[in-house]
Amino acid sequence: MGNVNSLLWPDAGEPGIVVKTSQGSVRGKTFTIDDGRKVHAFLGIPYAEAPVAERRFQKPIPKEPWDEVKDCTTFGHRAVQSDMIWDRFIVPVGKSEDCLHVNVFVPEWETETQRPVLIFIHGGGFAIHSTANYGDKGVCRNLCRHDVIVVTVQYRLGILGFLSTGDETCPGNMGLWDQTLAVKWVKENIDSFGGNPDNLTVFGQSAGAVGVDLLSLSPHSRELFNKVILMGGNAECDWAIVEPESGLKVAESIAIRNGWKCAEDVGSAEWNRSLVDFLRVLPAQQLEIGLWGCSGFNRKEKGLKLCPVIDGDFLPRPVHKLREEAPKKTCMVGTAEYEALLFVALGKPQCNLISIDKMLAATISPHDHETLTRARQLYLSSKDPTCKVSVAKSFVALFSDLMMNNGTQEYCREMSAAGNEVYLYSFDYHNPSAFGFLSFRMPFKAATHCYDLRFLFGKGLFSKFSPDSDDLRMIDIMTSYWTNFAKTGNPNGNDPAQMWKTISADDTYRHLSISLQPEFKSDYNGRRAEFWRNVLLSS
Repeated sequence: MGNVNSLLWPDAGEPGIVVKTSQGSVRGKTFTIDDGRKVHAFLGIPYAEAPVAERRFQKPIPKEPWDEVKDCTTFGHRAVQSDMIWDRFIVPVGKSEDCLHVNVFVPEWETETQRPVLIFIHGGGFAIHSTANYGDKGVCRNLCRHDVIVVTVQYRLGILGFLSTGDETCPGNMGLWDQTLAVKWVKENIDSFGGNPDNLTVFGQSAGAVGVDLLSLSPHSRELFNKVILMGGNAECDWAIVEPESGLKVAESIAIRNGWKCAEDVGSAEWNRSLVDFLRVLPAQQLEIGLWGCSGFNRKEKGLKLCPVIDGDFLPRPVHKLREEAPKKTCMVGTAEYEALLFVALGKPQCNLISIDKMLAATISPHDHETLTRARQLYLSSKDPTCKVSVAKSFVALFSDLMMNNGTQEYCREMSAAGNEVYLYSFDYHNPSAFGFLSFRMPFKAATHCYDLRFLFGKGLFSKFSPDSDDLRMIDIMTSYWTNFAKTGNPNGNDPAQMWKTISADDTYRHLSISLQPEFKSDYNGRRAEFWRNVLLSS
């Protein structure tokens, strides 16, 4: 692997080159990375018409051609959303329904062949964030230096992206249709940037990983690319897919708050049409939701309300049926060591023995005393009940299993059984000084949800990223694995040891522990998912 020495950057880049796309010409800007090489950045390239007025709640349509050279040196608008408090200060980009853009990052130096392409779908609970949250300079510095092209995708969020009435009025999944059109745009245009349209890897994190997984399954998108990377999320997680009624209740409450009334004696189809017609003409800012405070996230149920749905079109059948019929793909999938630690820090759950018992009782029948006892032993048998940190780690491990780890193991089982190559990992590195204001709300410090992103993009989502020497080593380790995978489907690259092996149908727990000294291990999360699988199968 290479060596990372510096993260110093010019403020805004230099004037860039012009590239002709199928819709028209775009001019970007150019960054010089620390070894003196240059990377071109094309920001805010529109791939679809603005989904406004009658197009609100509809599938996206491709952008009409333009004649002038379009200036693509700044990020396009973010999708409509209710900001997290810190985003108001660290993401100085406006919000608009006219948000369907991609950003393309292209190494300038010559290469003998077309470059592999990494397409990133951001997370944020289908409700918040944007490509601007992940920056531009760090993409060039960390990923493009490995001789790959990177594309980041913006799509509709919240009510505008994931409302479903469960019928033809608004089938839902608009955000997934956006993602699909963006990947189609890449496949049709990336050769103009020197990329290989036949070597596309789509990767995502959290809700973005769910989107990527569903894109790999939908008949409308699954033939467009051949490799996926799923970070901290996939479609097997309990929160990934909801019934239409979940988001419909959110939309109804917003409509009623803004004056909507509908006769109570009408049928459901007329009710839905009345609601959607009313929402279609509301100012977009009235439709903003976030993860907390605007009904996008249900603390009590610990789940999201506006998510993908089985709509009979983009997802014509249940996920497990689509997985059986989907074309084979090479996959990387993994989680952070303590995924749920972030949500503990952002929320108010108590990390104590009572909290563990409550979470178990909400998952296992309170009358099944034997299973409850076994579950308690699984998380507490080797812990000191008087040690707050030890108990907190048990609670967060339980929370992480139910939220993310069990779904990841189910993904591994289903994909390996269907004959797909799957590389499993656990991201286990953390820098104790890296958590900013969250440090004061954490019962302990460890790698958690979203923490790994800084090593790919050079930008922290919740705290400033000022990498020390160990962080720079991790940037080198992680970006090498990710870009090796994009190039060949093998994250080991040319390493003669080939340490990172794929899982097998007989053993879905073997994985790479990503740390400063990566290690191949056999017991992903202590194989606890096996216990939960047996519990759920018997319930």
